Amino acid sequence: MNVKTRKFNNSGNALALDVDATAAEASRKRRWRVRRQAVVGTPLKDVTPATQEGEQRLNRARKCVNCLKGFVAFLFSTIGLTILLVGYTILGGIIFQFVEAPNEV
Repeated sequence: MNVKTRKFNNSGNALALDVDATAAEASRKRRWRVRRQAVVGTPLKDVTPATQEGEQRLNRARKCVNCLKGFVAFLFSTIGLTILLVGYTILGGIIFQFVEAPNEV
């Protein structure tokens, strides 16, 4: 039987790891962790709730930025610029009437 062994050299200490035996011991759910440990030589750190919260905030920020990019892209399209021009004209007319109303003859 051919056994795959990988040797690691961390800080001058050699470490031999039986890849097949390590992978066979893993349950189906944890198999990727054990395989990563067999290949890389270090266990994968478990995800803590603080890490999950940070990832959720990062995902929320990415969604917000993507939404803002879409809004800016629409704003600078032909339709967006037309709507912006019409709104600016209407708002300017309202402000002009408010400012000049006391000076009317």
